Amino acid sequence: KSLRDPEMPLEKRIKSFAEYQGERPLGFDKPTENGSTGEALSQKSIGHLGFAGSSLWIDPQEGAIYILLLRRLNDDAEVGKAILKLRRAFHQQAAHLGSS
Repeated sequence: KSLRDPEMPLEKRIKSFAEYQGERPLGFDKPTENGSTGEALSQKSIGHLGFAGSSLWIDPQEGAIYILLLRRLNDDAEVGKAILKLRRAFHQQAAHLGSS
C-alpha cells in the first residue's frame, strides 16, 4: 500500500518514516547532531517541530512518544536559541526517565 493510502495502519506508516534514510521523511524531522533531541533519541525517531516551540517526537525503537507544548510570542533569534536549548534538555530528561 502507498503511504497516502488511508487504509495503511498507523504502525506501518510510522515504521516507514522511521526507516527513511534522509533527514526529512514526508514532513517529519529525523534526529541530527545539533537538533532539538540532541543524542537522547534513537536514529529511528521521527518528529515535527512547531514555530511556537511545541514539538512531537516518536521513537519506535524505544516505544516512546515525546510531546512538548510551548508558546513562543515572537520570532526573536535569542528566543529561538532558548527554545532549542529547552527542547534538548526536555528530550534528554524524558528519555532518561523513560529508560529508568
